Amino acid sequence: MLAPPPGESLFWLLSLLLNLIGYATIFVPGYYVLQYVRKTNYLETGPASLLQPLVRLFVKGAETDIIEAEVNLLKGEAESQSERVIVRSVYQEGMSLLFCAGGLLGSYSTWGYLQEKI
Repeated sequence: MLAPPPGESLFWLLSLLLNLIGYATIFVPGYYVLQYVRKTNYLETGPASLLQPLVRLFVKGAETDIIEAEVNLLKGEAESQSERVIVRSVYQEGMSLLFCAGGLLGSYSTWGYLQEKI
């Protein structure tokens, strides 16, 4: 039984563990799907399906960005200095994600704490 009886609360570490498990059920499969699509070049070689636009949006981003980049590439225009993409390592991306997630968790925790005090 994971839910406490009415009127009782869970130990905070158990609540944290349950929240992490809940988030992991979304992020871990999403990560593996993303890696599979990138390694197999599914978007270039896979058959057209109903899910392909959603997968393309998830993996490559908004269609307008892709179309603009392809048009510029076909025209032979080089990217300007301001439009250059900064290449970041997986470690940098992970640290950025952890920083943002920590900031959100801190903000929401502070907000919840203040709501309970008021």
